[in-house]
Amino acid sequence: MPFVFRMVPVDGDLAKSLFKQNVGSCCCLIDLVWVVPIMGTNDANNSVWQTFETMESRQAFLSAIIESSDDAIISKDLKGIITSWNRGAEGIFGYREAEVIGKPITILIPKERRKEEDHILRQIRKGKKVDHFQTIRVNKAGTRIPISLTISPIKDGDGRIIGASKIARDISVEVNARHQANQLLNELRAAIAHKDKFIALASHELKTPLTSIYGYLQIIAKKTQEPITQKFISKATDQVEKLETLVGQLLDVVRIGADKLLLNKEMFGLGRLVADTINVCTYTFPSHTFHLESLESEVYIYADKQRIEQVLINLLSNAVKYSPFSDMVHIRLHRSPSSVTLSVLDSGIGLTADQQLKLFTRFYRAEGVEKIQGLGLGLYLCKAIIERHGGQIGVKSEPGSYTEFYFTLPLAHVSNS
Repeated sequence: MPFVFRMVPVDGDLAKSLFKQNVGSCCCLIDLVWVVPIMGTNDANNSVWQTFETMESRQAFLSAIIESSDDAIISKDLKGIITSWNRGAEGIFGYREAEVIGKPITILIPKERRKEEDHILRQIRKGKKVDHFQTIRVNKAGTRIPISLTISPIKDGDGRIIGASKIARDISVEVNARHQANQLLNELRAAIAHKDKFIALASHELKTPLTSIYGYLQIIAKKTQEPITQKFISKATDQVEKLETLVGQLLDVVRIGADKLLLNKEMFGLGRLVADTINVCTYTFPSHTFHLESLESEVYIYADKQRIEQVLINLLSNAVKYSPFSDMVHIRLHRSPSSVTLSVLDSGIGLTADQQLKLFTRFYRAEGVEKIQGLGLGLYLCKAIIERHGGQIGVKSEPGSYTEFYFTLPLAHVSNS
């Protein structure tokens, strides 16, 4: 098709003649050619000659770009008939230029996708561009190729739409990579599901013998009064309890992953639960003193009492474990109009800002605490439990100074009766 030149007019006759020139054929448009007016007939002829030299050099330059492109650059008229075809198109679709010029573009489109061409032509007639449209096309051998299309309207010198230019990029590599990534992701999900299933089965299988061992230890403790034997039984009982806690945590992790962590909610006083839990911890951790700053009146929440107790025990035991050079743990309750906040403060080893960001992730263990027992599941479970109650949990800390864990829960609506 002819080039269309938009020029700055010189003297009338010369400008008219320039606009009528039909220079070569190409699927691209040159937007602007400047003609410098020069006085005199000979000068005007020289100007025309210089303009044609410029046009020819630009045509050669643009043609070289089009021919060297790995993308298919194709033009077609408004009936979908192919009018130009570059080497990139030959490389992707396998047709030589002579085989496709004058043929309908539908030779590249699978039958079940022919309606796409109707939609594209409607957009082009409206002057709209179709950008990065991913679809399937077929080459000469009938092989289906995933491609990305960008189609733009072609206008003549009067601004009328006379066709479309199409850039088609073979995205087979990207599509295959995406497919492989999805396949790996599905395999990973299946592996995680199998792992969770194994953990659940193993945990269930471990609970039964642990319960039996614990029962036998209690029977033996009642049968003997020897101090050394009582000491060993007590140590064995402590280890069994630790194992039961770890097994329970593993089961909870699986339940959370499967969104099957059930909550048995009831109305109860949080202050009373905190006081009872502190009493238990006082006997469990005799090395530390627990100071409770309670409220004047009870606060009631609607929650799973056993799960909230689990969170409290975890936070209090962490405060003891990670403050080996301190003997005081502070617990505070604070009430707002719609919620209650509980905080646990210790004067222990503290946490860095980076550690605080990762603290509630599964299996996370901070550096420098390898000698302290744990799987890195406790805080992950605390976060899941509190958030499933519609609450929030967080931490404030300074390395070598203090750590304060806190959680907030919504208050229950208690009627006067």
